[in-house]
Order: sequence, then C-alpha cells, then structure tokens
Amino acid sequence: MFRRRPRSVYKRTLAIDGELVSYTIRNAPRARAIRIRVTARGKVLVTKPRYVSRARAVTFVDQSSAWIGEELQKHEARVAQHPQIPYTKKIKEQALQLVEERLHHFNKHYQLPVGTIRIRNQSTRWGSCSRHGNLSFNYRIITLSSQVADYLVVHELCHIAELNHSQKFWNLVAETISSYAALRRAIHKISLS
Repeated sequence: MFRRRPRSVYKRTLAIDGELVSYTIRNAPRARAIRIRVTARGKVLVTKPRYVSRARAVTFVDQSSAWIGEELQKHEARVAQHPQIPYTKKIKEQALQLVEERLHHFNKHYQLPVGTIRIRNQSTRWGSCSRHGNLSFNYRIITLSSQVADYLVVHELCHIAELNHSQKFWNLVAETISSYAALRRAIHKISLS
C-alpha cells in the first residue's frame, strides 16, 4: 500500500465586485510567506510555503480581495491600451525588418558579433540573447513606441557583450540609450497577454 502524495496545486474562486475570479494556489518549497500576483496573462497566482495550510492561504486571499481587484483593473487597462495583433507571417516579417534595421543602426556603435535573429510569439518575454549571440524578439515589438522598441533592441544587443544585468551591462546600454531606466519601467508596465 502506498500513500497518495498531497496535491500541490489547488483551484479556487473569489468574489470581487459581484464577479467570480479564479485563482490558483501552489506550494513553493522556497517560499517564506504567502504571495499573490497577477500574471502577464491576467491570471491570479498564489504561492505559499508547504507548512502553511490551504485554509490559511484562502483566508489571506479573501483579505486581499480589494488589492487583487485593483491589480486586475490595471491589467485590463494595460491590455486595452496595447491591443493584441495576430501572429501572422506578414506581422512576423514586419517585426524582423524593424529589428534588423535598428540592430544595424545601433551596432555601428557597439560593433558586436550578432548571431541569428529570430522573431517569436512569446507570452512572457520581450526578448532574449543566447551565449552564442543569437537574439530573439517578441513579434509584439512592432506595437511599441520607437523609443521603447529601441531600448529593447539595445538591451538584447548589449547582452552579447555582457550576459548579465551588472552595472557594466547597464553602462553599455547607457552609451546609446541614456534614458534606459525610464524605458525599462515603461516596458515592464506593458502586458504581453
């Protein structure tokens, strides 16, 4: 006879302003406290230490309902401000053309060895850089303002030289994007859902 392992993921609902909102409770081995977040897709995710009971987590969520409602409203506002566009071959080609043009422009300054450039449909990332200098960008880059798009391009380009977020990396970004801190905050406020 064997013991069934306790479930580590639970689905629940919460009433906020007369509407039922679904949320997920997950055990997180390294968690030290209960944490609630609204994801980029507008999902409510609750993580808790294993030693915290499910009932206690549910009570914590109930007590945080006003905050959750505010965060969901912010998410909806971001989505409305940045409507989604379909991931089509034409859109992908437009995004690739934009990225290649801006990379060429900024790499006149940096002179870094750029590998393969890819455009992807990602739900959580705006861009990435591999250790081989291959760059990937979210196709939604074409929905961004030119300043924010340029920041994103330079951010990933500079990772070819510094594959980290050290001060040396940010100094490199600042060579062409002096207002990178404000643009970084701006891009974090834009939903990818």
